[in-house]
Amino acid sequence: SPGGSDTAVVSAYSTYGVRCCSDTEISSFEPASTNCPNLWVSSRSTDSDCVREVTYSDAVAICDAHGARLCTAQENLDDCTRPAKCSLNDNKVWASYGEEGPPSTVVVSCSSQKCVKLQSPGGSDT
Repeated sequence: SPGGSDTAVVSAYSTYGVRCCSDTEISSFEPASTNCPNLWVSSRSTDSDCVREVTYSDAVAICDAHGARLCTAQENLDDCTRPAKCSLNDNKVWASYGEEGPPSTVVVSCSSQKCVKLQSPGGSDT
């Protein structure tokens, strides 16, 4: 598929997990991977529940409720968000393009390099 298997444009009404990112510390968030300093991550709602299947607008609202934002596709692909818990490292999650992409484009990205390997044709995590 164009752009590889690590990112996809999908319907906003699909359901995926969420990874929220914050550039300032939030007490309930985990520090991001060491290659991504000054970033904190979470896959939980404000009620501390893991969020694995929500629509795009719900994902944005969950991150907003924390005072955070959706992680960008690049942050996910750079493994910044792996510490976010909730067993989402094998899966695609809602993502933002950051400043580069048109705001109407709704994308999901692999949440980690482990996911990229699992999604690639013939790929394995060995």
